[in-house]
Parts: sequence; structure tokens; C-alpha cells
Amino acid sequence: MDKPVTIIREELRQAITQAVNDSNLPAFVVADMFEKFLAELKQLERQQYQSDLEAYNQSQEEVSE
Repeated sequence: MDKPVTIIREELRQAITQAVNDSNLPAFVVADMFEKFLAELKQLERQQYQSDLEAYNQSQEEVSE
């Protein structure tokens, strides 16, 4: 059985929390980094959606042929 997403999510949350705490950076520095990271994640999400949509549409075309 693959590890459930809920467990992976919690492990990631804990790892990020630990990394932030261990960094000893001021909150404003971490907040700025997270804002940039979130913007990058949103871009990756859009790219993944477009890739999935193209693959799905192509598979539908192949089925209908």
C-alpha cells in the first residue's frame, strides 16, 4: 500500500515547521520566502493542469478514432 496523502501531507508540514524553526530566520524573511514559494507552486499547478488537460484530450481523441 502506498502511503496515504494525509500522512505525507502531515510529514511534509512537520518537516517544513522544523526547517523554519531550525533556520532561526526572522519571521519577515520566512514570510517573504513562503510568498515566493507559493507563487512558484501556483505556476507549477497551472502547468500541471495544462499538461494533464492536453494528455486527457489527446487520449479522448485516440478513443474516438
